[in-house]
Amino acid sequence: MLALLVNTATILVGSLIGLIVKRKINSKITDAIMIGIGVLFAGIPIILYEGILILFSATLSPVLGDSVISAFSCMGAILTLAIGTNVAGVTKFKVVNYIPSLIIAPVLAYLISLF
Repeated sequence: MLALLVNTATILVGSLIGLIVKRKINSKITDAIMIGIGVLFAGIPIILYEGILILFSATLSPVLGDSVISAFSCMGAILTLAIGTNVAGVTKFKVVNYIPSLIIAPVLAYLISLF
């Protein structure tokens, strides 16, 4: 959550600086600044969404074991890595097909922890 707030503040400051010196910057950088402002406003619902997830996870953490939370975090990290390599053009993973792993991996971890 803190990282999201820091990134949002960085985008805001960078966009404002870019708008102030707009006349001295070429058009491609100006377009990137405008996209950055759009990302800033897109961050508002993400902050709300992540806040709800944090509150929900705080209520579930006593019920879920460490192995379940670790499996969920691991799958999230792998999917994030896959998205990053897709954006960089290195790979062409169809990440949407792997979303069920966010449910299957924690369930398997829970079942394994029972034995």
